[in-house]
Amino acid sequence: MNENDPAPSTIPTWHAFMKPVLEVMSDGRQWPSRALKEAVCDHVGLTPEQRAETLGDGDLRALNRVGWALSALYRIKAVDKPARGVNVITEFGRTFLAEHPETITQSDIKALPAYAEYEPTRRTSTPTPSLIQRELDDSEDPTELIEAGIQSFEADAAAELIRRMQEQHPDFFEQVVVDVLNAMGYGGAEQRGQRIGRSGDGGCCGTPARACSSPQVASARVPASMRRAFRSASC
Repeated sequence: MNENDPAPSTIPTWHAFMKPVLEVMSDGRQWPSRALKEAVCDHVGLTPEQRAETLGDGDLRALNRVGWALSALYRIKAVDKPARGVNVITEFGRTFLAEHPETITQSDIKALPAYAEYEPTRRTSTPTPSLIQRELDDSEDPTELIEAGIQSFEADAAAELIRRMQEQHPDFFEQVVVDVLNAMGYGGAEQRGQRIGRSGDGGCCGTPARACSSPQVASARVPASMRRAFRSASC
């Protein structure tokens, strides 16, 4: 794992929340979704740090995982929704909970006819090399998998872009660096940045290129690999 990667989450997997959801709902109340998710987090004893974990879009990871558990239970008809944003346990939900006193797994719900009936038919497609190489983490919910897929595509695009630039003449690469920095505002409103020096002088030289080491560039939303390439090539 890269040293800059975030530490693995210690929050239970989304499917590990299915049993706690049914346990909380076993009181027979009609639970508003937000209150139910918070109650489940209380029930399993999540720490303040765990409850504060966020996804890339800012949503709380724990509530997101409880939400996917709730959706799976609705799919198998263990939970019903008598009104928008309101949830109640069904008789089947009570029976299902009683039949699984230890834990409820994905295999348990996938074995149910109701799950198979709800599961949409997927079109077959050829997966991309990036997705073939990626090991899917069973703890990740669909939202997290989508985010990971986007990050994978972005990383591949950055790597391919750098590879193609490295195949070009050095003059081309130097001009790309200046153009990018101009686009980021380091050439001023008039985009006065320009390439200076010449090929083979031992660096990538442009009038705004010295801004590469500034905090603004370090925090800019550009691929880290691109920033490293610009820094390593700067005057």
